[in-house]
Amino acid sequence: SMSDATGGPDRESATDGAEGCEIHRDQQDPHRRHKSGFDPEAYFRKMEAYITEQAGLTAAEEKAFFPMFREAKRQQRELSRKIKKQMRRLSQENPNEATCNQILAEVQNLHLQEAQLQNAALREWRKVLSAKKVLKVLKAENEFGRKTFREMTKDE
Repeated sequence: SMSDATGGPDRESATDGAEGCEIHRDQQDPHRRHKSGFDPEAYFRKMEAYITEQAGLTAAEEKAFFPMFREAKRQQRELSRKIKKQMRRLSQENPNEATCNQILAEVQNLHLQEAQLQNAALREWRKVLSAKKVLKVLKAENEFGRKTFREMTKDE
């Protein structure tokens, strides 16, 4: 999962094992590179430049939009991390059906939170961008992700 590029103060406490420590280190040094060599700050800068160009954002729009964008992405990564954590329980615990029901309910709840987060983000973005530019941002973000993934996998 991607590291946090914003280093926001509203972190969850680092009570959930090693992952919490990982987050804490990232918070102290947002430019710390991952073991894989992935640099989240550089990734975000490239993505933002691509989105700005594709969606035709003005300097004022960039300034208003990207802090909201990064915060939404941070919250999204946090929810993805929680979903992965629940899914890992399957292989770690070999849970019974009752526990699987609890895990499934939690995963469904997290998916619902993801949808709510996305909807809230789009409403916020719409306050600083036209509907057309919001759609162009979504399209550009999707394209950038696919393009970057292709670049990362083509030399494997």
